[in-house]
Amino acid sequence: SRRSAAADSLEKTMLNRARGAALAVSSLAFALGGACADGSPATDDDAARGVTIDIAALSLEGVDDVVWDVEVRNGAETPEVVWQRRVSSSRYGDSRGSASLVGPCDASPGVATNEVRVWVVGLYAEDIDEPGEFAAGDASAVPATSLAFRNPTESAPLVQDVPCTPNGDAAVRFDVALMRPASQGFFDIAVTFGDVFCSAKLDCCKVPEGGGACEDIDLLFDGGGQRARTLVLGLACATGAADGAATELFLDPIALDCDGDDGVDTTTVWIDPAAGGGGNLCAAGDLAACPAVRRGLAGSPDDYLFQVAAFRGLEALSGAAGGGRVAYWNVALGVKPGISACRLRTRATAADHADDGDAIDDGVIAAGAVYPLVTWDVDLASCGTEGLSFDDPDAPVAVAYTSTESGEATVLARRFGEGVAAACTGPGAGCGPAFPEGMVLVADACPAGWDDADSGLQGPWTMNCTTETCRLCTAPSGGAAVPPLTSFVMQACPAAWTSNGTTGTTGPGQVSCPSGPCARCESPTTGGALPVDAVFLAASCPAGFEDVGTPPAGPANGYCGSEQCHLCKAR
Repeated sequence: SRRSAAADSLEKTMLNRARGAALAVSSLAFALGGACADGSPATDDDAARGVTIDIAALSLEGVDDVVWDVEVRNGAETPEVVWQRRVSSSRYGDSRGSASLVGPCDASPGVATNEVRVWVVGLYAEDIDEPGEFAAGDASAVPATSLAFRNPTESAPLVQDVPCTPNGDAAVRFDVALMRPASQGFFDIAVTFGDVFCSAKLDCCKVPEGGGACEDIDLLFDGGGQRARTLVLGLACATGAADGAATELFLDPIALDCDGDDGVDTTTVWIDPAAGGGGNLCAAGDLAACPAVRRGLAGSPDDYLFQVAAFRGLEALSGAAGGGRVAYWNVALGVKPGISACRLRTRATAADHADDGDAIDDGVIAAGAVYPLVTWDVDLASCGTEGLSFDDPDAPVAVAYTSTESGEATVLARRFGEGVAAACTGPGAGCGPAFPEGMVLVADACPAGWDDADSGLQGPWTMNCTTETCRLCTAPSGGAAVPPLTSFVMQACPAAWTSNGTTGTTGPGQVSCPSGPCARCESPTTGGALPVDAVFLAASCPAGFEDVGTPPAGPANGYCGSEQCHLCKAR
């Protein structure tokens, strides 16, 4: 297919920059069970006692051994150590990262909630026969030098609680994906199954070929038809050349957090990098009406931007025997002088869509899993050519890990790559239950085929819309799947939906939640199922919905056209 010169320019820039800082991500798992008293490797005798150990590890390319420190503490007010041990993957696992271990836990009354603490000591290119004694992650006793990697336990161990019961078995699992720096541009090499390589950047200017001061990037066209200052966010990842490997990128909406007149840093603009197709996403100079740009809590997007463009694609991995592919996702922002009052914030990651054994599924990283993220937190008043930093967690473009201590899944809202399903267009066909016939929602614009009427309500943030005039949309005869990228107000956003903050109001009178504060939630790029237990206002509750109350009369207050609205809960 034909691509624009801008797309070619951005791709060339991204490919060139990707040959610099890059990171490699490899997945592995660590499993612990409770039964034996000595912290020994699992045996058939242990299995006979009911020990269940789950191991799901992917190989770490170029790594022959991984050394771990493991500690179990009881739940006393001042925790007591039950046992400690240093283990190597070559003796306790598969020599490529995974390890399995059994040991006691303390089931005494009052202290039976035990804490398992794990440190990554190092990654090694040879088997480590004598890794030394437990030392809370200190690698000085290991008779080898660790390969370079970003250690998620450098400042604190990975921690999980596990209940310990008398004469019973306890089990805990750590899913960890470790980041390693790529030794060369990953576009030049083939990678093995289970490895992910990523590069990222934000270019606020460009350095001339002959050197000198950084110059503005004049790429996108403004409302007057002239190329003007443009910032370029870039992400590119590859996931192996093995048969079936499918690169998939996940990227959150881009937030511009700008200082208001009172100096308070508030989200002024949300940019949806997946809105529309490729190329320009807006009419130049009219960002307030652009579907890819959503107003936040303050200001107007036209104060900061004149255009937004996105470029996404898949390319063959140069030199990859077996068909490795690179997925890239570049977002260009045409900016005005007011952008200097803003910070740009977002995050991203990547995965192999064909791998069912990792900790990420459709952009949802499992609660408690340790998985890499690329983060952008860039001061747009002083930024230059900001490449990915591997070692500095406070860099404008940096890497981070999700935490074992998080009680919630981490959701990245937008995705692109091989294996990504098309958006739902109606009920069935894998799209989940229908949005019931006659159900009404308030939105910026009504989906195709829905009845469209003026709601009489004004946005943003008073309802499910971000524009000045909201639409009242009624589901068509026969119902419809939840439309992709459509906003709803509900009590809490379900997994895989994007949370765009709270509405600033409480339910149930004006929005679709039974108590406050109410959350503003956006359906995934694939649309799909109406969330179970989500509450919506309607003139009457359709079949399959529970009537949970009658808020103030309609139609001005919400989603129903009758004098009396009902709160309807999805089942």
